[in-house]
Amino acid sequence: MRSLQRPRRGIALLLSLIFIGCGSATPQPDAAVASEPAPAPVADDVLRAGLESPYVLRSGDGTAWLGVLVTPPADAVARPPLALALVVDTSGSMEGEKIEHARFAARTLIEALGPADEVALVAFASDVQVVRPRVALGQADVPALLATVDALSATSSTALHGGLVAGLKELEGAPPAAVRRLLLISDGQANVGPSTAEDILAALPPDGGATLSTLGVGTDYDEKVLTAVAERGRGGFHHLTDPVQLAGIVQAELDRARAVAGRGAVISVTPRPGVEILGASPGLSLQPQADGSVRIDLGDVHAGETRALAIQIRVPRGGEGEAADVALQYQPVGGGPAVARTATVAYRLTASPEEVTASAVPGYVVAADRARSAQILAEAAGLLRDGDLLEAQARLRDERARLQARRDALTGEERQAIEGLLALFADPYVDTDLDASSAPDPDAFSALLEAARQGQAVDAGRLGGLPAERLRLLRNAAYARHGYPFKSSDLQTFFAKTGWYREDRGFTPARLTRQDVANVATLKTWEQRAGLVVSATVRSGPAVSDADFEALVDQVRQGMPVAVGALDGLSLARLRVLRNAAYARHGYPFRAADLRAWFSARAWYRPDPAFTAADLTPEDAATIRVIKERERARLGGGAEAVRDFELRNRARAHQVVH
Repeated sequence: MRSLQRPRRGIALLLSLIFIGCGSATPQPDAAVASEPAPAPVADDVLRAGLESPYVLRSGDGTAWLGVLVTPPADAVARPPLALALVVDTSGSMEGEKIEHARFAARTLIEALGPADEVALVAFASDVQVVRPRVALGQADVPALLATVDALSATSSTALHGGLVAGLKELEGAPPAAVRRLLLISDGQANVGPSTAEDILAALPPDGGATLSTLGVGTDYDEKVLTAVAERGRGGFHHLTDPVQLAGIVQAELDRARAVAGRGAVISVTPRPGVEILGASPGLSLQPQADGSVRIDLGDVHAGETRALAIQIRVPRGGEGEAADVALQYQPVGGGPAVARTATVAYRLTASPEEVTASAVPGYVVAADRARSAQILAEAAGLLRDGDLLEAQARLRDERARLQARRDALTGEERQAIEGLLALFADPYVDTDLDASSAPDPDAFSALLEAARQGQAVDAGRLGGLPAERLRLLRNAAYARHGYPFKSSDLQTFFAKTGWYREDRGFTPARLTRQDVANVATLKTWEQRAGLVVSATVRSGPAVSDADFEALVDQVRQGMPVAVGALDGLSLARLRVLRNAAYARHGYPFRAADLRAWFSARAWYRPDPAFTAADLTPEDAATIRVIKERERARLGGGAEAVRDFELRNRARAHQVVH
């Protein structure tokens, strides 16, 4: 996701939408004005910095994205030893599959460590228990350590803060050269000791140079706490669709820890006079300094991997020259003097949009795209929290279309980077049709069951028409093929009739292959999606005709109330349009392409860039509230799927930035 090619100057992207999202309308070209050659982008083995394009439109508002790329040398140091603290939630809600897979994740981590690596295991419920103090694997009784892991059990409440404190304490005495990592696995909300994100962070001791990553299991955990801890600890935040993914995520965290080339990496950006720093993508903390610069704590940087970030700035339109100074510093894990680099970012003003486009630097463009995508993913998560599923879908689809156009204009590693961003938008929830379910494929279930039985990838293209109960059977086929002893009588009965299922009381999650794990995660998502479709398509009355719907829109356009009973036969899509008619009548400039197209086809709609929420009347607010309540009610049966979709987007927004 973070691998970017060294930027190349003068590559035309052939796109007029490079600066979508920068807050300015497409300017009209002025009369041709000769401009000086653009400044060459800064080139350095470790630090590179520059604007998306070294040219800024003279007639625009001066906003631009400043990209920063940090790439430690691939052969910087030998692998440092690791000091890891695995902090596992063993509260009552982890009972069953969750604690079983958490044990498996801990075993996977321990078995993957080398003799010089150290590990500590902390469990928390109502109380905190250091199950195994930090110990070097070369000096440990590994079988006894694994037996201790296997004895983990779930009970009682959730002392999450206490677990974090104990994990950090275990890392305090680690060797100076060791890379310190803490991984928190939890499925619940803290209810013993500090419980809010603010209180937990305020009560945490200094991290001592440790990177903190968090992993949420299920949909009941407090994502504000887990994301806040991950951002404070400059680590990853992961959301699990299914507990079987635990081992894979633990392994990925371990692999990243082994690739650390530098610790305590800090970026400083000092704007030149007249240049404003407007902000950055969600989850990237800009810390203002007394000298007018901003500081960004990156934490660890990894050998041969490019860390790309972008900051939005505004340059003065009355001059041109240098926009900002960028500085990087980090401490190599092998010791020795700190690595320090500086770069100066310059720009030229131009009257030609074509010159801006043709001079765009792909590496910095992709860095800005990461910021834009993170913003969209975070916005989608917020919309889902508010119950506005269709708007979230529309924003995600629009961003995917923008990235697809971007990808088609790029080559090489920049194209691969955009492909990585596009993968975050390839989600069954994004394309779920909530007004009609797909037609079933009569041959799909048997073929998919056989693929799952053989450990082959299930064809997601054939899952759309299957009901939730069939998808559940397919999901459990990954377990059945390894002899999992089912506790549910319907699953036991179904697989007993297949002729190939053989129950094995010695089953462990270690038997699941990577493809099994991938199938389970995919099928779990489609299973929840099927339930969401059923919930969304149930109406309490006959469908409303086109003419009657237009009449309802006209009522809202005139600020008249809509009878609650008139909403009974409306689909979710039409409820959304009707609700947004209250905004459209005041000229709200819609961001979602589908709403923009729908209302633009109405002669009465006039977009007004000056629109504010204060333009809405009390009658508008009442109409919006009534329709919103009906939308939430329609999605009530799919609440878990909507919540899962929200958490997936929050985790992806964090992943893009970190």
